[in-house]
Amino acid sequence: MSACLLCGTPLTAPISLTTLLSFRPLKVPATCQRCWRRFSVIDLVNRCPKCGRQQGDTDVCGDCLRWPASSPFVNQTLFTYNDALQDFMLQYKFRGDYRLRHVFQEAFKTAIRRATPDLVVPIPIHPTTLASRGFNQVAGFLEDVQVAELLTTATS
Repeated sequence: MSACLLCGTPLTAPISLTTLLSFRPLKVPATCQRCWRRFSVIDLVNRCPKCGRQQGDTDVCGDCLRWPASSPFVNQTLFTYNDALQDFMLQYKFRGDYRLRHVFQEAFKTAIRRATPDLVVPIPIHPTTLASRGFNQVAGFLEDVQVAELLTTATS
């Protein structure tokens, strides 16, 4: 039996007739519903159309207005940086709990499938940071992501 990676609550895979007939392994979620609900998913309506930042309208946000229009890079925000996400990042990045990479992997896979990018680039980290942390946190999130091309760098 698995446990929630955030609070330790025992978890089981949801079983349905469709799941049973698919003959695929049962997929146990990484977190319990209580912990998952603490994260604030950005809705697809009231957000910046360029970066996805949650806001009160659908206008381009100030940061995107300042970003060079000719840039081929696209950033999409999936979650609001609230207390739950701040606690998560503290545990994942700064305390080195690499198991937590599984918490957002499904959300990233879904967002990447929806966006159909040509290339996904994990942000490189400084070699000193990599040596002290032991992993690139973004590369960890993207570990099981399959896209046309996943570019990694020597520092990730």
